[in-house]
Amino acid sequence: MFKNNKIINFSILVIVLMLTFLVYFEYTVMNGYFSQNIQDKQKIITKIYNQKIKEAEHLYTKKIENILSVSTIREGIKTHNIELLKKDFISEFKKMQHENRFVKTMLIADTNNIVLLRAHKPAMYHDDLTNVRPIIKKANETKKILYGFEAGKMSIPYRITVPIILDGVHYGVIDLGISSNYFIEHINNIIPDVHVTSLLNKDHLRKFIKSTYLNKTPVKKGFLTPNFNKFFEPFFDKIDLNKDVSQIKVADKTYLINTTLKIMSFDKTDFGTILISFDITKNVVNAQKNIFKTLFIIGIILIVLYIILRYINSLNTKNKLDSITVAYEKQLEFFAQTTGVAFWEYNFNTNCFVFNDFYYQFLHTTEKEEGGYEIDVQTYLTSFIPQVHQQTVIDVIQEAYKREKDYSSKLEYKIKRRDGVILDVLVNYTILYDENGEPIKSYGTKLDLTEIKKSEDILRKAKEDAENANIAKSQFLANMSHEIRTPLNAIMGFIGLLKEDEKNEEKIKYLKIIDTSSSNLLEIINDILDFSKIESNLIELEYIDYNPLDEFESIVELFRAKVLEKNITFKVDIDKNLPHHINSDPLRVKQVIINLLSNAVKFTSQGKNVELKVIFKDNFLSVYVKDEGIGIAQNKLQDIFKPFMQADNSTTRKYGGTGLGLTISSKLIKALGGELKVKSELGKGSEFYFTIPVKTVEAKKEVDKIDNFKELSGHILLVEDNKANQMFMKVILKKMGFTFDIANNGLEALERFSKFTCDNETKYDAILMDENMPNMNGIEATKRILEIEKEHNLPHTPIIALTANAIKGDRERFLEAGMDEYLTKPVNKKRLGEVLVKFLGDTLE
Repeated sequence: MFKNNKIINFSILVIVLMLTFLVYFEYTVMNGYFSQNIQDKQKIITKIYNQKIKEAEHLYTKKIENILSVSTIREGIKTHNIELLKKDFISEFKKMQHENRFVKTMLIADTNNIVLLRAHKPAMYHDDLTNVRPIIKKANETKKILYGFEAGKMSIPYRITVPIILDGVHYGVIDLGISSNYFIEHINNIIPDVHVTSLLNKDHLRKFIKSTYLNKTPVKKGFLTPNFNKFFEPFFDKIDLNKDVSQIKVADKTYLINTTLKIMSFDKTDFGTILISFDITKNVVNAQKNIFKTLFIIGIILIVLYIILRYINSLNTKNKLDSITVAYEKQLEFFAQTTGVAFWEYNFNTNCFVFNDFYYQFLHTTEKEEGGYEIDVQTYLTSFIPQVHQQTVIDVIQEAYKREKDYSSKLEYKIKRRDGVILDVLVNYTILYDENGEPIKSYGTKLDLTEIKKSEDILRKAKEDAENANIAKSQFLANMSHEIRTPLNAIMGFIGLLKEDEKNEEKIKYLKIIDTSSSNLLEIINDILDFSKIESNLIELEYIDYNPLDEFESIVELFRAKVLEKNITFKVDIDKNLPHHINSDPLRVKQVIINLLSNAVKFTSQGKNVELKVIFKDNFLSVYVKDEGIGIAQNKLQDIFKPFMQADNSTTRKYGGTGLGLTISSKLIKALGGELKVKSELGKGSEFYFTIPVKTVEAKKEVDKIDNFKELSGHILLVEDNKANQMFMKVILKKMGFTFDIANNGLEALERFSKFTCDNETKYDAILMDENMPNMNGIEATKRILEIEKEHNLPHTPIIALTANAIKGDRERFLEAGMDEYLTKPVNKKRLGEVLVKFLGDTLE
């Protein structure tokens, strides 16, 4: 009966209205009472509090002036004669204490804020109050009388600080302290039906006091509570100190708590709060009686209204529902007959299914074979649904009873035809409900997904095969990269060393040829690796701030010798508006430009021109590389950026290359947010150009890089299994000025590292670590070294990966293992030196 949505909504509305009225009334009572009564009392309390402070200021300023008129005290201040001061200063203080027990402290401080005498503690003097008593410092500076609360060693009294000026000369100050309870007790005496206590801001006081009595007093909600009024104890934790007014209920009592009265210092700093409690119990009780009477009357009226609406609503619902159901069935049946869809109906009252002719065809049976159009749910489940999927249908039926209004959904499961064939099906269904929210009927269609599922399985298998092939390819490339780079490191390293030392011009010529061939081989390896990364969407961009002019000038210098050698005119036009610093990936931008210029020089014959043009506008960088070379036929332009493609086969034979350069460049420019384009005419030349977005950034102070490593020193552990690379690195390290030991694998590295000096320190300043080695690889050795450092509490020795592994993820893998830097083979001597200086800079000084 109560599942009808309109009735439920109406009931909820009634409850919300009643609760809203109750909350509004409570709020109105509290604020009304506060407005009429509490605000008046608060004004009186504030006035009493301020008057008492003014009274104390006037009275005790006068008393201090009287003290300064005593001749012995005046003479003692002028001559800094402590004994003379004690004679009358202490007795005057005791007189004031006798008159007012809340007078707690009185002292004299000189112009440097040094205590001459404490009347309350005569034995304690000559201490500097500059940093702990701001009011004294300020009074000395301004030579004015100051008033306000301020923390002392034992309490936070109200301070009256009077400058001492005798015969026109400033000698310091007299500081008098009156307990804050003096003012609180006065409030209680005037208005006895309120309760008052003070809270001190502990975090603020810490600026002035360290380990003192105040820090040992009770702390409540972050406030110090010396002389805490026990009245507040039972409900203090319930008070919201961030509100000016809080309403608190304790047992059968209701209080309003006011926090607007503040304890202020001489410079208006908030030292704390004075809590004031007002009892409003009687007002709230009387008001609650009135509201319950009102709510009772409203409730009776709403119940009567509910019954009337319920009766009216039930008169026409049944007829409307029956007519809607019949019309809906006719529409669905018409749709099924015209489209040839397998249609079904389920009756929740009879627990039976009814199928149309197309549904029986779907099941490979007829209504006669099944005993009629109507089939009970149990027969349908056991006859046509495999056992593992029967619960799915049951769950749908049970779910319908948990809902209360029409809804549509779909699900997938398997069905078994009469001939035993298992099919994958998609069921779309709608469930209708009566006026009470009870399910009455469900209608639906079935769609055969068997062939679609088979296609999905084939595609999934093909995808897995492709992914496995890609993984195998990546692993193959990683292995090939390592195997080729390892010997190439030694080859290129020794070539560089021979070139440095060789004086014979003919031999230098041969060495340059070998060096060029090795560089070409390395370039081919890098092209293949880059292409593999791009093809697998694994290419990484590193956006950094850099000077673009420096990078373009370095490119120009790189090609200047090549164009002179071929007698080619090299025209360079770099935009004067180019910013000093931009943010992009300089490595990839240079890679593309170098590739385009290499092609331009390679395909341009003697006596002709190659041009590099750079334009910057609106945070877009445009680069144009134009040549007067062999050009590209129009029918080949569409394929020029495809992998392994060149204008024709004769180009490869005559000029060389992998056919990957333009493919890689095009992909890199796309990753940078642009597009590499080309204009060309066969026999006249080509122009490649691109535009990429960049960010203009502020110039950063650059750190000078070290190019000369002759003065370096230190002891290095070289972990390398390849003998040729060992020989090369020995020469490099010697030339740099380092001494070194060599370990052939990770186990030998651990053995050498573990031999500490007499100071329980390792003798190595850095470790150069290879990765692929017998017995123990570089990553495992690194982890073991870090464990040794931790176990023996050793300072960390920098570990630099020096490996032929150059596939994506290698750098991250080495750094995650604990290595500090990563360098790839072939080794760049300058880069190696910069890394060693980076980690050994403090050691080398």
